[in-house]
Amino acid sequence: HILLYIARFHAESSQWAFPVQFFNSGTASEREKELVVPPFVHYVFEETDGELHEVSTRQGAGVRWAGLAEVERRWGISFKEEAPLLDVLLQGNGTASFPSLNRHLDITIRFIRDIEPAEPILKLLNQRADKDTLLGFPSSGKAIITQDRWFFGDADLLKQSQDLLEKTGSDW
Repeated sequence: HILLYIARFHAESSQWAFPVQFFNSGTASEREKELVVPPFVHYVFEETDGELHEVSTRQGAGVRWAGLAEVERRWGISFKEEAPLLDVLLQGNGTASFPSLNRHLDITIRFIRDIEPAEPILKLLNQRADKDTLLGFPSSGKAIITQDRWFFGDADLLKQSQDLLEKTGSDW
């Protein structure tokens, strides 16, 4: 049994979803649509009458397609246009497009309405860049040695990078 979570990348809460595509051009770019979310997020699923709204190959065809149509209406999309393989997989017969999926499949799909980071993660991601944040680097310009590791302030790091590029003759 396969459980799929589907979220909208263009929803308001999708600010927490980041593309991790390896290819940015050609045929592969059309297939690579993976996203990553920060750790410790809470998914708020679509509901109907207080119940989790899901679509499954174990439902009758009429119930399955009506459930899909309801999400399309709510989200203002067409799964046949945006995710044509989804229509094929929901028939339960798999797909010849991928050898490992070319067999009978039971699939359940749940639809994510919102993505909510846990409060500590939200605080970390929303902080301005200062010394107390994850990406806050010392601004003194002096190197700091901590447990055999060197850390440089932002101004010093920029100068070190420029010096290295000049020495190597690289324009990158």
